Amino acid sequence: MNRSIALALVIVALGFCGEASAQRRGARGPAMTPFGPMYDPALSSEWRQAGGNPIIYQQMMEQKFLAAQQKAAQQEMQAIQKQRQAFEKWQKEQKAKKAKGQPVDPAYQQMLDQEARDKAAIQAQADRQAAKKARAEALKQKRKAAIDARMKKAGAAKSGESGSSSR
Repeated sequence: MNRSIALALVIVALGFCGEASAQRRGARGPAMTPFGPMYDPALSSEWRQAGGNPIIYQQMMEQKFLAAQQKAAQQEMQAIQKQRQAFEKWQKEQKAKKAKGQPVDPAYQQMLDQEARDKAAIQAQADRQAAKKARAEALKQKRKAAIDARMKKAGAAKSGESGSSSR
């Protein structure tokens, strides 16, 4: 008998716990979907500001998105500027060290070496282009001289034929 009363109490207690957890389930937050929690825009302050008009709500959300995007871009630009200033300061310090004959950061020396290699490569390319242009010009002059020589020879041959045919 005591066992049956205890079993009945356990069943009743479990029944109440089940109802309590079912009631709390809605209070925990939005329903879950396979894509994540479901968002109801009708519960947002923007929806209330738009007066329930979906077009105005969409415009407000686009403005909010663009403002956030602009803020992020501005922060990124500030970070880039800060990084550039730090680099320029470092570079100035390294240049001063090098001028004094003190040891410099290996990264700075590597940067100087790379700049020298780049400068040499650009100069070599310019030299090759100048040499190519000079060769083309020399070839052009050679061809012109050959054409002039043929024209002179043909002119001399014609004048020789004219003189012999007139006799």
